[in-house]
Amino acid sequence: MLYELRFYDLHPGRLPDLLTRFRDSLPPLFTRHAIRCTGQWLTDETDPATGSPASRFAYLTVHPDMARREAAWAAFGADPQWHRVRAESNGASEMLRGYDLLFLRPQYDQTLREEMFCAPGTHELLFLPVAHGRGASLSHWLSETARPALAEAGATLIGCF
Repeated sequence: MLYELRFYDLHPGRLPDLLTRFRDSLPPLFTRHAIRCTGQWLTDETDPATGSPASRFAYLTVHPDMARREAAWAAFGADPQWHRVRAESNGASEMLRGYDLLFLRPQYDQTLREEMFCAPGTHELLFLPVAHGRGASLSHWLSETARPALAEAGATLIGCF
């Protein structure tokens, strides 16, 4: 499986428009084009330039492999309904300032609890640098140290990529 984590940086005031797009318009388009969205989040960040809350939206999609991911997004991008939705929801100005994509492949726990991606509460996404050839050490640390400590604290490790 291939997971795609997408981060959208929004222009000020456009978050309600994006949330409406995701609630009302995108589910049938995603279904039509075999794009499975397993979770959506808002980040708790501060814009370093202004000191005000940043509008950053993240969502996770799942694909069987990169080839099918490419085909799904190409079909989505060519869909006239998507072009109508985008034009209507953007209105007079683009809602996105920019975006980032991360492609993730499960490494540690192949049995991901995807239902946890949308569980209520706060989720923390950690990026841990791992030296080449040290993946086994990280897996051991996660299994023997991190996962038990998280469980003792009442937290759940959803997955490692």
